[in-house]
Amino acid sequence: MIKPAFRLTEHNAVAVTELCTRLDGLPLAIELAAAHIKLFSPKMLLEQLRGRDNGQPHQGKTSKGALTFLRQKTRDVPERQQTLRMTMDWSYQLLDHPAQQLLTHLGVFQGGWTVEAARDVSLGEPQLYEEMLDRLEALVNQSLIVHHSTSEHEGVQEQPGRFSMLELVRGYALARLSESGNMEHVQRRHAEYYLALVEGIEPDQYGGGRQRAAMRSLEREQDNIAAALAFAIEQGKAEIAQRFCCALFLFWGRRDQAEEGLNWLEATMSLGGEMSLPRRRKLVLAKGWLLMRQGAYGRARTLLEESFNLSQDGTDPPTKAFILRTIGESWYLQGEYAQAASSFEAYLDMYRTGEDQEQYAHVLTRLGVILQLQRDESRAESMLSESVTLMRAKGQRTKLFIALAELSNLEGSQGKLIQALEHMREALLIVQEIGYRPAIGPTIALALIECASYLGRLGAPERAAQIGGAAEALLERRDSVFPDIYYRRYKSRLEELKVQAGEAKWADWWVEGRALSQEQGIMLALQASQEMLSHQEISSQ
Repeated sequence: MIKPAFRLTEHNAVAVTELCTRLDGLPLAIELAAAHIKLFSPKMLLEQLRGRDNGQPHQGKTSKGALTFLRQKTRDVPERQQTLRMTMDWSYQLLDHPAQQLLTHLGVFQGGWTVEAARDVSLGEPQLYEEMLDRLEALVNQSLIVHHSTSEHEGVQEQPGRFSMLELVRGYALARLSESGNMEHVQRRHAEYYLALVEGIEPDQYGGGRQRAAMRSLEREQDNIAAALAFAIEQGKAEIAQRFCCALFLFWGRRDQAEEGLNWLEATMSLGGEMSLPRRRKLVLAKGWLLMRQGAYGRARTLLEESFNLSQDGTDPPTKAFILRTIGESWYLQGEYAQAASSFEAYLDMYRTGEDQEQYAHVLTRLGVILQLQRDESRAESMLSESVTLMRAKGQRTKLFIALAELSNLEGSQGKLIQALEHMREALLIVQEIGYRPAIGPTIALALIECASYLGRLGAPERAAQIGGAAEALLERRDSVFPDIYYRRYKSRLEELKVQAGEAKWADWWVEGRALSQEQGIMLALQASQEMLSHQEISSQ
């Protein structure tokens, strides 16, 4: 509350009631009016809104004439909107000029802003951090903007958090900004600020310990980033739009926004304009990467190879290694394992001593799978075990899940069912911890299928069918499919179990499993695997 000591009494009840009536009971309008209760009594607030009968100015900065003018200007607007507009105008007029200017400039933000962003985007004189914070807090006290503490944004290390405004207030601020003639100028500063932000954290997106923090930063600001990129395209600023796309394509692909990213790229390239060789290489890489995330492996690989060929001179090794790894990934997911192995091994030769041990370990996982398919199980186990060790050391839960699932599969194919079940249980515990992520959706389903096959082979066909049904339903709900490499593997194993259990029973159990949510399917797999491991331990004693 702005005035904690305020109470509804017999002396102010009539004025408060009339205030609410005049504001049509609209919550936002009432809140804006109440923000001034520290300076005005309810009766004075009412007089400010309706104007004195003699038409003389009030003690504040509004008057009957001003309010009458506003009503005349908005006669063709619905009455409730007129009430809001009138209240907004009144609140705006009570601000000093710097606060009015700041409020209008804040209208360009979408999805909120930080103190630093407000300071850099506002057109006023250069502000110290503390000065801008004071001005923002003043607008919070007027109920024109909202403060969100750090605790409301999990994982965000910001002080003092973020600010935002209701869309009604934002629309008003933008209208005022447009009237001032400064709209384009402020939008340009907004675009420049977010371009600097995305370019500053672009290197962290390629991997390393700061990758997840970089992705979270982009997630928080993606509405502002989209607005800034749209402005650059609308204004024909080809270079700025190109730089945005170069810095954002990894984020788009990893956050299941490949189609949106390709649309931004197409709009950007339609602007024409000259570009440097490094930027052309990066944009070709961007399109290839996004196409690969959509499953267009052949088209993607053509572009990725073009980007790699453009990278022979003057390109940093991490980027070249990233391209090689992505080419290998495209071959791998298409089921062309010899070509995939060639690209992956070239990557390892180039990047064996690199800082990004997470990606290095992920390539070890991929090569381990390929070596298993090529019947080189000894080398496959060595690579998968090394990958698991590296992922555990780095604390990279997502890729550790994948490595454990693949190591488990190898052990299962070798008949080491207890080891396989132990590792798959560990993998599923990670999924239970981190939740669903688009990048690992098919692998979660594969993990459930593999767990089902182990349970079936160890004598629990009912649980096997139920967990298999849950995996199938998970894929359908996520509109996903297994890559070829996985489909062939799980299909044959489940067919064998179905024949052994009897098709009728298996079908009933399968339907029961399909009714389970992802969380319920994982819970069932964890419970069944624990029961089986405990039973096996007792039996071995």
